[in-house]
Amino acid sequence: MWKYLMMALLFLPGNSGAQTKAKTTQEAVEQVKQNVETLKNLFRKKSKDSAKEGQGEPQGMQESTISPLNVQVVVGYYHVLAIADGVLYGWGDNTQGQLGLGVLSKEYTPRQIGTTNDWKMVAAAFFHSLAIKQDGSLWAWGWGNSAEMGLGQGNSKAHYPTQVGIDNDWRIVSTASSNSVGLKNDGTLWVWGSNVNACLGVGKTANSSVYIPTKVGTDQDWNQAVAGQHVNFAIKSNGTLWAWGRNTGSNILGIRTVNDVVQVPTQVGVDSDWENVYVHSRHGGASVVAVKKDGTVWTWGSNRSGKLGLGDEQERLYPERLTVEGNWIDFAFGDNYTIALEGDGSLWHSGNYQRYNATKIGEESGSTVLKRMHINGRWREAHLGMNFTALVDLQGNIWTYGINANGQLGWGVKESSDKLVKVALPTPVIANKTTNYASGDNGQLSQGAALLFGDLKCKLSIAEKNSIYSQLGFAVADDGKRFILGAEAKDYPFEAYVFPTDLNKDGMEEYFILYGNSYTSGMTGSNIIAFLKVSGGADYQAYLGFPGTLPDVLEAAGEEWPDLVIGGPGFELPVWRWDGGKYNFHRKISSSDLAKSGSVNIEDVSKKYLAIDAVLR
Repeated sequence: MWKYLMMALLFLPGNSGAQTKAKTTQEAVEQVKQNVETLKNLFRKKSKDSAKEGQGEPQGMQESTISPLNVQVVVGYYHVLAIADGVLYGWGDNTQGQLGLGVLSKEYTPRQIGTTNDWKMVAAAFFHSLAIKQDGSLWAWGWGNSAEMGLGQGNSKAHYPTQVGIDNDWRIVSTASSNSVGLKNDGTLWVWGSNVNACLGVGKTANSSVYIPTKVGTDQDWNQAVAGQHVNFAIKSNGTLWAWGRNTGSNILGIRTVNDVVQVPTQVGVDSDWENVYVHSRHGGASVVAVKKDGTVWTWGSNRSGKLGLGDEQERLYPERLTVEGNWIDFAFGDNYTIALEGDGSLWHSGNYQRYNATKIGEESGSTVLKRMHINGRWREAHLGMNFTALVDLQGNIWTYGINANGQLGWGVKESSDKLVKVALPTPVIANKTTNYASGDNGQLSQGAALLFGDLKCKLSIAEKNSIYSQLGFAVADDGKRFILGAEAKDYPFEAYVFPTDLNKDGMEEYFILYGNSYTSGMTGSNIIAFLKVSGGADYQAYLGFPGTLPDVLEAAGEEWPDLVIGGPGFELPVWRWDGGKYNFHRKISSSDLAKSGSVNIEDVSKKYLAIDAVLR
């Protein structure tokens, strides 16, 4: 019973740039709520036993006020994300916007991301992050150059959480440095990102990329899914394990094949009792651990420094059973290192572990079998980034140790630490969903709104101008003439331009805003965001909101507004179509076809509209 109570404590699958994993279902999380007191009693007994062995809690460990069921942590290569009571936090490397704060920076203490408490699960990779909200919507932010963010472009950059499509039935998401995978509530399997040699399982695609989430096959019995670099693993509801993608470099797939790429989901062996799968995501040093329903652990793939724990350093082509006995409930991978979590809350490791500062003076620098770590306490999650480790204890406290060059330890200083340091999450600030942000200035036009709109002739009220400016998240630069994205970006001011239109001829103006520079928008050099008042809506809401140039308007129309072509690097441009509630990626159009299409740029549309409106006025 001990093993299954501990398994139930684990959250829905989290992901990291170092390793990604698929764990328990929502039903397991609900079930564990009925067993918390029993679990605490078991841990009290275990703590007495551990104390006898000199394995007490880490110095300074205290009870947390956060429920152990309400904390989830994932790590990218150099950044960390955490959800506590539905509030999203991040710290560490943010030089590509992977923390979603609207600025580019390094954060040495946790920062709250947004002002809502409706986040359900989160995933992270090298320079980007993905998350699912409680309403089932999927979000992405950071930078990706292989369509792994699913935002409709191969090279995408979003400094704020940006919704991926409009679907609200996402259940699981997992991501690696070049591709992502997700499951929906109906059991269907979806992929997006780099599709080199058709490795994603949806056949060959233009530019070897899948720009938006695309369904794999027609099966509706997928239960878990996890992404590695150019590979994916998934478990069906019948307990069978499936793999597909690139197999060279690490022989990670565990499938008998002579092909470099397995282009469709293919069953691993014939067993039908798989429960969880964990993947170290980087191709070339990739490894897999999978756990069966009987608790046995099986490993294969790269075995650098003996990280698989099988007693040697030989690569494994197919699943091989781990012989070290234990109720293993969680695993974390590095390039040549593994941490395993035992059912009694203890930590074990194998591979080359001295560089991770988890040893004592004079201790051996590594092992080809799992050995207990000299880290006391009782733990329920372990995560490995690049040369740092994040742990979550039973009470929901977050602890880190290792290299801190990008602030990934989250303890407020730049120094690294070979000792456990406790991460303190800030007090959350939750926005009242009924708050009218436009009315908070007592009818006065704010400095930023005045600068943004200037003497532009438009139909906006003062409150609406303030609301739009507030949603942009700008601050006025020191020169009083430009804008910045927060104090951390004060050295990178930019200009912003507003283009009013009435594309759907309903008498309510739309406002397209072009802003940014290479700091805010990468190679594109600008971001485009549109503020629309949807029929029946009382306020202007933001749409689009990603790197791009001013849109070209196509004659083909969506339900209310016309199709938009938003330019950027490359010879194929994304076409966005309105579906009644949001602009979504629709298709690609070549530069040559766009030139023949008779499209009109928003700037020209706006000039024409303003000229006609001036006459009517």
